[in-house]
Amino acid sequence: MLMPTISPSDPQNFPEPYGESFKQESSAEMRGETNSLTDAEERYNKSEANRVFWGRWSWWGPMRYLRQWFGLLLALTAFIGISLPALVIPQAWLMFIIWVPLLILTQAPIIAASESATNTAEAHFDLSAQRGNNHRSSPGSDRIEEALKDGKRNAYFILVANIIGVSLLIFATLSPPGGFTWNIVLLMVITIGFGTTVHSRITLDDLLNHADPLPFLALYAPTHHPTELSPAFSELVQAHLDPILGGEWKKWEIDMQQYFKPGLHHQEAMERLLLLLHLHYNEEISDTKLSEELNEFIFGGPEQLQMNPTFNQSSLQRMIAHSCAWQPGFFQLIARLKSDFLTNSFSISNNSWRMDVEFEDECYDGQGHLFIFINNQSMVMDRVRVEVHVPGGQPEKQSFRLEVEPCPAPQSKLQLYSSINEDVIDWLPRYLRRGVFLWMSISWESGEIGLRTLQVNLLDDSGDILTSTIVRTNVRRRMGSGDSRRKRRLRRARTLGLTRTRKS
Repeated sequence: MLMPTISPSDPQNFPEPYGESFKQESSAEMRGETNSLTDAEERYNKSEANRVFWGRWSWWGPMRYLRQWFGLLLALTAFIGISLPALVIPQAWLMFIIWVPLLILTQAPIIAASESATNTAEAHFDLSAQRGNNHRSSPGSDRIEEALKDGKRNAYFILVANIIGVSLLIFATLSPPGGFTWNIVLLMVITIGFGTTVHSRITLDDLLNHADPLPFLALYAPTHHPTELSPAFSELVQAHLDPILGGEWKKWEIDMQQYFKPGLHHQEAMERLLLLLHLHYNEEISDTKLSEELNEFIFGGPEQLQMNPTFNQSSLQRMIAHSCAWQPGFFQLIARLKSDFLTNSFSISNNSWRMDVEFEDECYDGQGHLFIFINNQSMVMDRVRVEVHVPGGQPEKQSFRLEVEPCPAPQSKLQLYSSINEDVIDWLPRYLRRGVFLWMSISWESGEIGLRTLQVNLLDDSGDILTSTIVRTNVRRRMGSGDSRRKRRLRRARTLGLTRTRKS
């Protein structure tokens, strides 16, 4: 018996195993998912536009200062009313006309900005879930949401306090000037005014968050990080990006590989790009030299770097500065390696193993970050073991077995940049890619305080010590909200990033 044949070129001839109604339901579900994704994108774009608009308005200089000093103006008005009641016009309608519009002008933008920031975060997380990558479940996302909620609570607290202050100021005009009720109510206004002024100053960072082109970066703290950074600079910067920005970073890194010129490993090219931007940010190289260096290994040079709206020169320098604010120890190692190249120090000229160690000089709550940079300056790949001894630590000993790629050292002093010979800018990314960076969390028991020491040993396969380093730190209890120096560095990076990103 001959069976009927079905032409594979005509898909309509294939039978539908679950019936025509199932096919129609599947198509309807796909259309629904598409519409849901489109709605999520539209909701995010609208929320983001509102956040940027209200955030920039609230961060605008006159508006920012007026908001900060609104409480002080209330207090000064009340103080004059107590000291010189004859100069005050006790007219409730006049006080209403003056203070209520001023209250709305100073408080409405920050309220709108805080609401828009929270809505943007919700829309962004919903959009990522629709795209199949739910960033809400990523480590650190809960901290971002809580920080935005705290900012909104602070904004509403200042609003309510100022409303009470203005209401009391108007109420005071209903009583005889200089009387008991008059003085008591105005004293309350003075207290509220000074309180809101101090609170506005303390929560000034919330305004930066609302106007920030990278809104979640400053709110994120790295809770998880790899022990071995490879390549070092890229891994460190990525570890300090918020979950949403971190996912976009990976796509950008892959996309950038097609623009790197042949002859340079793509990881080394990325390390070189970040190093150049770091040196330029610190004003160690000029704009002209940066442009020349980028043209050497990137098709299109600086113009190509500006094509991506998220990862351009200004935003990348902001991300690097943000990472430096969190982990200055890593950048101290890079600075010392640069200095060794410039002077051809013994650690470079001995053509053997090079190990550099950096640890925080002060550790809060018994927690600190240790960075170890190891380079094999011989001609062959070799294995070594790193031992970290922390007396009284948890644990007291950590050991790592590593295989380090060879990277023969330069034979003489290097210039920072040279158009004829290889320079420091050529060698730094080479050492970063071929070396091994260890980023370790060191801890002591809670309540531990005082000077403490760590010892880092580099051993060969037979157990012989190749080199050893001892570092000291001061373990302290957390005072207030933590490390004030780190907060200043983060604020500086965020402020510079905001102004530079807006200029670009």
